[in-house]
Order: sequence, then structure tokens, then C-alpha cells
Amino acid sequence: MNKTIKKLLGHKYDTRFKWGEFNWHPKFNNWRLGFRLTDRYSEITDMLVIEPLLFSAYIYLPTRICPLRKSGDMSDGKSYGFYLYESVKNFTTLVLRWGKWSNHIEMPWTYKWYSTEILDGNNNCVYYEDTKTNKLIDRHIRNKTKEFWEKETSKIYDYTHTYFQEVQKQKATVFISRRTWTMRWFPWIKLIKKSIDVTFNEEVGEGSGSWKGGCIGCEYGMLEGETSLQTLRRMEKERIFKR
Repeated sequence: MNKTIKKLLGHKYDTRFKWGEFNWHPKFNNWRLGFRLTDRYSEITDMLVIEPLLFSAYIYLPTRICPLRKSGDMSDGKSYGFYLYESVKNFTTLVLRWGKWSNHIEMPWTYKWYSTEILDGNNNCVYYEDTKTNKLIDRHIRNKTKEFWEKETSKIYDYTHTYFQEVQKQKATVFISRRTWTMRWFPWIKLIKKSIDVTFNEEVGEGSGSWKGGCIGCEYGMLEGETSLQTLRRMEKERIFKR
């Protein structure tokens, strides 16, 4: 944007102006759609957010309809309007806000959790829970049973993680799980993921031993016919833990 035009518009620095902020979204995966009245985070005044796909405009207002949120929590305080989450390309939820009332409308093409299984080394299911059993079985009993089979089927392997020149040698506790999700409006369409669940005895990756902290656990997708050890060794070669 021409410097003279920026000056006329009240430009201050970067994307900020005296009247607010402005950002272009030329790429489709960054397009946003929304219109809402909310607070100005660190200022006790309102802000009008307009997001008509190609750009976002944050207009500072002199009004004080929306009180300042605590710790930046979107659920706290008041705001009015709607927006798409996460973006137009990855549109999963329509969020409606009116004062303290809010409603999240999940889109029909999104998936919801249906079941979780724990498998032994021979791919036999030793633990199973789904949306129905969750309602029938006490949560504490269910959690204890799940923890028992996680330990019963777990195996411990050596694990080496290389980040730049740093070589980290840890112990990895591994068990196999299989999770199923169904599409919200078309429950016969399923997404099934078989993976290893990994817990390290110490932090791994960038930030290990610092205030940032490293990774202490993760999951990694299994390929057809792989054992848990084969998947772990593939993860060892392919995955880099960085913040």
C-alpha cells in the first residue's frame, strides 16, 4: 500500500491504524467469514470484527457494551455475532454469540468419536468402549479397566530421537489402539485409525529440560501389517519433535 494512502488512512505500523487493524487474506485457505461485536482485549472498549472472506477488519469503537474478558477466554464476557471455525477452507463449526449465550453448530461433514479399542500384540481386542457403553458403565470403573489393559498390553522399547546434533536416548512405553469416528449426518460413513500410543520416560525433542518442555507422549498411525515395534522404528526415522 502506498505510504501516502497509509498516512491518510491513519496508518501507525504493520497492519495497525488509528481506527483499528486490517489484514488481507489473498489465499483461499486463509479466508474467514464473520461479523461480531467483542471487546478490545486490553482496552475497556468495544471492537467490531468484520471478516468478509478476503480480509479482516478490526474497528475500534468508543462503546463499552462488551466487558473485558478475563485471560482472553472466548467463553467469558459478552460478544455478539457469528463466525466460522476454523476457516472457510476448514469449515467445521458455525459459532453463534449473543451476550453470554453461545451455540456451536457442528457441520454435517465433520466426524464425532464413536469407539476406542485396545489391541494386544496379535491384534485381538481386549478392551472396548463406545458411545453406548459410556452411558451404561460407571466412569471410574471404565477408566480403571482401560488403564489395566493399557499396562497389560504395553511393551517398553529403547527410543532414539535426533534433533539437529542432539541425540536423545529414552525408553518408550507402547500399546496399540484403534479408534473409530462416524460422520455426524451420515453415521454409516466411518473413519478408523489404528495407531500406537507412546509414553516416554523423559521429555523428548525441542524444549526438553527447559521451561518450554518437550514431548512426553504421542500417537503414531500404523500401516497395514505393521507390529507396534515396526511402527515405533518408523516413527523414530520420520518424526521430529519440535515446538
